Amino acid sequence: MTKVCDVWIERGYRRNRTEIVEPKLMWREIMQPNLQDRRKLGFSTVNPYRVSLFALRRIFQVMPGAEGGWEEITKNHPHQDKQVATTKPMANPNSVLLVRSSLGDDYVFEAACPEERDVIVHLWKMTTARLVSHAVSGNGEAMIKEYFNEEFIAGGIEGL
Repeated sequence: MTKVCDVWIERGYRRNRTEIVEPKLMWREIMQPNLQDRRKLGFSTVNPYRVSLFALRRIFQVMPGAEGGWEEITKNHPHQDKQVATTKPMANPNSVLLVRSSLGDDYVFEAACPEERDVIVHLWKMTTARLVSHAVSGNGEAMIKEYFNEEFIAGGIEGL
């Protein structure tokens, strides 16, 4: 089932001097029609879906019929029992992008148009590459300045 979502990058933060919460790619459903009459917030509104930016392995355009297209992704996917591997997205195939995590999960998003998809893919790749390059090179101060909130969050946020 296709879901309309808000997607954003959440800055990380320090819980204390030695513990940090990593920056994340996060999203939540916008439309939740089954909850409108109940005056209740949906699960993803209260607890958005998320994946750590450090866990992003690949971000790419899904081109229909091309090498690396939807058919090839599902054929070579290691988790054939997952829904993403068995169904085609109910989206404009020219506007689809895929985020693959190092944990083996795939997340499929649709942009408004192919041009927007290309910009999103480029910016997300640059964002994650810069974050990881700071971490690998030991440039912790720049990483904290660019990707984390400066102040401590007492106790942090549960579940993150």
